[in-house]
Amino acid sequence: MNRPQTMLGAQYFRYGPPEVLQVNEVPVPEPRPKELLLRVIACSVNRADAIARSGGTRLTNGPRFPKGTGVDVVGEVVARGGDCSRHEVGDVVWGYVGMATMGTTGTAAQYATIDEGSVSRAPRVDDLPAAAALPLVGMTALQALRNRLTVRTDERVLVVGASGGVGSSAVQIAQLLGAEVSSVSGSDNRELCRALGVAQAYSYEALPDPRAVTAFDAIFDCTGVDIGRYRRYLAPGGRMATIAPGGLPTVLGSSLSRRRVSFLPVKVVPDDLAWIASAVESGGLRPVIDRRYPLADIARAHEYVATAHTRGKSVVIP
Repeated sequence: MNRPQTMLGAQYFRYGPPEVLQVNEVPVPEPRPKELLLRVIACSVNRADAIARSGGTRLTNGPRFPKGTGVDVVGEVVARGGDCSRHEVGDVVWGYVGMATMGTTGTAAQYATIDEGSVSRAPRVDDLPAAAALPLVGMTALQALRNRLTVRTDERVLVVGASGGVGSSAVQIAQLLGAEVSSVSGSDNRELCRALGVAQAYSYEALPDPRAVTAFDAIFDCTGVDIGRYRRYLAPGGRMATIAPGGLPTVLGSSLSRRRVSFLPVKVVPDDLAWIASAVESGGLRPVIDRRYPLADIARAHEYVATAHTRGKSVVIP
C-alpha cells in the first residue's frame, strides 16, 4: 500500500503547559520487525497524556526531545514488520501504545507504529473515532473489576469517579459481569450515570451516611481523593482498588485492615481488547464521548482534559 514519506504529528520540545504542543510535518515512522504501521483513524486524549506533557512523569519519560503524545489508537494497517503475522495490511485494529514506548511521535498523528502484541481487531461499528476512546480505559476497568476485584454476579459494586473515561467504562463493564452498580460523581453528572444503568447515583457533595447504605462487596476508585472516606462503605472482607497514584498512601495504610485497598497498573492484553470489542459490538459497552477535536487543536484538547469536569473521553481525529 502506497504511503507518503511525511505526515502531520503532534510533538513537544520541552515540558510545560498545553501550548508547548506543536503539529509538525515529520517523517512517517518505519515499523520495526514486531510493529505495525497504522493510518490513524482516531486517537484519544487521556489525563495521563497531559501529566506526561507537563513533566509529571519526567523521571520515567526521559530528557530527550521532541516527544510525541497519544497512546490510544484505532487505525488501518498499512505496513507491517517482518515478524508480524496476526494482522494483514488493510485490517482495522485498535490498541494501546503504552506511556513508555512513545518516540518522537505518538498516536496523535496521521500515522503511528504499534507493537502487534498491543492490538486486536477493532470493533465493527459505524463510529470508529468514538471507539478510540476505549482501549486504555476499557482495559483498565476490565482488569480492575474482573481480575483484581473479582466481581461476581449479584455483588454490589460502587464506582467512584463514574463519569470519567475509566469510570463510565467501569460502570458498564461491572454490569456486564453481573453486578449491581452504584456510582459517585459530580452532581451535574448523575444523570449520565443513571443513563448508564446504575442502581444509585450519588454525588461527591451529598453522600449518605455509610450506616444508611447496604455495604458494597467491591469499590473501584478512579479519583485517588478521600479514599478513606469511601472505604467506610465497604463490607468487611470486601475488596477495593484504585487506579490513582493519589490513593497510594491509603493503599499502604490498609495492609492490615479487613477493608484493604489495592493499586492497579494497567497491562496491555490483546485478549482484553478483544473482550472489549465484543462488548462494544453487542451494545453492552459504549464509549462516552465528551468532545472531538481535529489534530490541529491538540493543545486545546489537552487543556480541556486536564480539567476536573470532563465527561467520558475526548478524541482527536487527524
